[in-house]
Amino acid sequence: LPVLAMEHQYLVTGDMPEVVASPKEMLHAIDFEGEIYMRQEGRGMLIGTYEKAGVPWSERQTPWNFSHELLPPDLERIADSLEVGFRHFPALERAGIKRVVNGPFTFAPDGNPVVGPIRGLSNYWVACGVMAGFS
Repeated sequence: LPVLAMEHQYLVTGDMPEVVASPKEMLHAIDFEGEIYMRQEGRGMLIGTYEKAGVPWSERQTPWNFSHELLPPDLERIADSLEVGFRHFPALERAGIKRVVNGPFTFAPDGNPVVGPIRGLSNYWVACGVMAGFS
């Protein structure tokens, strides 16, 4: 299955009193309307989006001199999702943005996963072509 490196962004909030006061680590959460996911990151929260139209980063191959560099942030591209998320979780907006991370992640070229039974093999399924970090 071919995969393509596409840009993927997330942000980390500043410290949040709600997170600091919690006796346990905050749970991972998904807001399907805002198409965001979040989890605790230190004393704040990490917020990422499920973008409908990914931006290809390197269409042919990863440059040999690429290592762990980050790409320039583009919050405008995910602003609509963030606005819905901030409306649903006002404490996130109050915390402010501490850091924005934009880096290449692997996806199938159309941005959709391949999920389903494997033809010719009974009881075998596949789930691939999804964001799983840059590899």
